[in-house]
Amino acid sequence: MENSENILAQEKIGKLIRKFSVPCVISMVVEALSLIVQLSIVAISAVNNNLFAKYGYETLTSTGAVYGTVTPFAVVGIVMKVFGIVVSIAIGIGLGGQPIIGYNMGAGNMDRVKKTISYISRLVLAVGAAAFLVFELAPDAIIAVFGNNNTAEYTEFARYAIRIFLSGIILTCYIKAPPFNCSLWETL
Repeated sequence: MENSENILAQEKIGKLIRKFSVPCVISMVVEALSLIVQLSIVAISAVNNNLFAKYGYETLTSTGAVYGTVTPFAVVGIVMKVFGIVVSIAIGIGLGGQPIIGYNMGAGNMDRVKKTISYISRLVLAVGAAAFLVFELAPDAIIAVFGNNNTAEYTEFARYAIRIFLSGIILTCYIKAPPFNCSLWETL
């Protein structure tokens, strides 16, 4: 076995560069993937803003008025915040279970790991289902949290946006919970 204390002093520089460059390159690739995700979010936001500006004045409400550009911008901001709150709860539930999962995996207690994952699954799905029911049955309650003196056009657009955009919240909560977006399943 090599003496790990003096490896930097004893190894040839070329060998050290080859040995340590691979992990560095891998970490840079992982960071680049995160950058690509963040840039795609910026691009999607820019496309959405342009679509709101273009079609906001072309889309008629049930009253015959147009939404304009301000209403879609405001409503999508609200919808994204509500989405973030619900998904953060699901992520928190998953993160809360990770120490239990890790400890029991290390102890070889796979039955307890499976039970913990099952419990987290049910809890995350229950949060998603509760949020889904609120969004579908009472979108006006969500809208009222962000203001009561809204126009009819604003309220109508907000109802559509909440019901359509947040209709997949159950699946999103499940996917975003940390035990389910990793390679944990390969070890069970």
